[in-house]
Amino acid sequence: MPPRRRSKKNRDLPDNLSVDTKKNGAVYYCYTHPITRKRNHWGRTTKARAVAAANQLNAKLMQSEDLIAEVLTKETGNTVTDALFKTVIERYKTECVPNKKIKASTLEIKGVSA
Repeated sequence: MPPRRRSKKNRDLPDNLSVDTKKNGAVYYCYTHPITRKRNHWGRTTKARAVAAANQLNAKLMQSEDLIAEVLTKETGNTVTDALFKTVIERYKTECVPNKKIKASTLEIKGVSA
């Protein structure tokens, strides 16, 4: 079943952003957190600032439907960011550590081969 249609006043706004117009003509923008559904009232701000902020929040907070990340998580048990972080650590160990003047005892404690 498709979601219900947005009202005319909210149709041109991004997801989770709505507008409240008061009787005196004041326009207030409100963002609804996609996970907790709590509403954050931004007060009297411009439409451009509200839309830009809502787009940034939606990009960070809304769960993406990334199929590649889902497959990698199922296969390896790790997320994509974990895999990338592990490669960065390995690259640091091979490229940076040998150039540093670190005593052998420190390398033994840290578990890094010299």
